[in-house]
This record gives sequence, structure tokens and C-alpha cells, in this order.
Amino acid sequence: MNEKFFYEVTGFAAPKISLCDTAHIRPPYVHFRRKAPEYILYYIHSGELAIREDDREYLLTEGHYILLDPSCEHEGLRSTTCNFTYVHFSMNGIRMTVSADDPFEATARKQTAFSETSASAPVFFPKCGHLDAEDIAEDFNTALSRLLSCV
Repeated sequence: MNEKFFYEVTGFAAPKISLCDTAHIRPPYVHFRRKAPEYILYYIHSGELAIREDDREYLLTEGHYILLDPSCEHEGLRSTTCNFTYVHFSMNGIRMTVSADDPFEATARKQTAFSETSASAPVFFPKCGHLDAEDIAEDFNTALSRLLSCV
């Protein structure tokens, strides 16, 4: 079975951002092992970042993102050169979930964009992925439509 990790967001509480910056790492630096008290989003601008979260290993390159979970320990796997943005935040109503199915398709089958239940339906965010200009525009428009349906 090919399981995929997603974050299920219920409710629309805004995240509380505690730290946001860019980093430029070069050898011999290797990210230290830790269990952060909040979520951390990494977005890779260039280079690569080899990271492990619990027993799952990821190699992130330009355009990739990952959302690290506060319930998991993470660490760098090896020394790399990488430029990335990171955002540390806390948020109510978010939890990691594992699914063999695509939760986006299941949610879409249950509702339409303007149904009465769409404002209360969960939003699913993949734990990691790759973004390009077309993906960002499409996702932004979807998120904006979703937000407007809640007003």
C-alpha cells in the first residue's frame, strides 16, 4: 500500500507565526536533531536538503516544501548546500493523517464549492510536495475561493 501523509485542517483559525526567515546552509553544516514545539514549514529555493522525520527520509530540492510535525523528531541526514525559507507556527484544528486514497478527491465528491457544508468541511494539505508557478496560482485561487465561501 502506498500511504501518503496529509494534514487535515478543520476550522479556519489563523496560524500563529512565531518565526519566519530564510537560511543559507553550506557544508559542513548538518541540521541538528530536535523535536520542535510547533509546526515548521520549509520551502526550498535552491540546492537540496536531506532530512529525516521520525523514520521517514526526504530529499528536498528546488520548489519542494515539507511541513514538519511537532509530534515528530527531525534531523538532517547529511551536509548539503541549500537556500530555503522556514516558517515556525502553531495552529488549532490541524492534525497529521495517513491515507492510501487522495483526500482531495473524496472531499470534492462530498461537496460542491458553494454547498452549505463546504465551510465546515476539512481542508487537506499534503505533508510534502513540489510547487511551481502554475501550482501556486491554482492553489492560491482555490484557497481564496474556499475562504470567501466561509464569509
